[in-house]
Amino acid sequence: MKHRKTFHQSRAQTIVPWNTWSRRLKTRQTSRGNQLYFRAALVAVELKDYEMAFNLIEKISIDADKAKHFLRFDIALHHLRNRRPFEAEKLARLDDAAERRAYILTLIADYLVVEQTKETARAIQYLEEAQRLATSLNNKEKLAVLIGTGTVYARFDMVRASEVLREAIKVSNKYPDFTGESSIQNVLEVSGFFFDYSIYDSGFTIFDLIERLAPTSYYATLQELRTVKNRLFRLRAIVALCTAVGVDKSPTSAFD
Repeated sequence: MKHRKTFHQSRAQTIVPWNTWSRRLKTRQTSRGNQLYFRAALVAVELKDYEMAFNLIEKISIDADKAKHFLRFDIALHHLRNRRPFEAEKLARLDDAAERRAYILTLIADYLVVEQTKETARAIQYLEEAQRLATSLNNKEKLAVLIGTGTVYARFDMVRASEVLREAIKVSNKYPDFTGESSIQNVLEVSGFFFDYSIYDSGFTIFDLIERLAPTSYYATLQELRTVKNRLFRLRAIVALCTAVGVDKSPTSAFD
């Protein structure tokens, strides 16, 4: 005897795939909405409407904590560009990413030395704290923080900057493929939206450190560079050193 499907059985089998599709659609709409809220929050930061930015982040239902921590970092950068270093520090200390926190502290130290405040003692405290934070990072991230702090030391303490260069070369020699690129490349994912950004890049590279050491410590720096194992890195470093010889530029901020 053949079994005939009742109306309710047929309807139930039709409803199952519809419900599945409906859930998928809702998920896509939620992800899309979260992405839009995140992008809108970044725009609000550009417009210096920080309260609106945080209100938009609060609407995100997935990856909200990651988005909120990054937003604090982005606003901290804006505070620094607008000469508000201590507002930036407050936000940096709430960030759960040690590498971003170290970067903001390095930028604050750079600001204190460059922006006619000459608060070197306080700058040293920030640089030392940034290096302590680096102990929790992987080796290549530690190297980026070390080099970044060295570039700031090179603005006012050539002895310490030379020590940092020596230490950085020692660490870099452990990586045969290291050619001098030490920036930290990060990708933030918020509901399927990937946002890439880098820190410890322009103005905080080992070549920046070498160029700042060149006018006063040319021969000592050259001796250090001769210990570099990677040939391409050694060549690039020596070229940077030779190019900088005799060039005594006034220090400029990373934000200029």
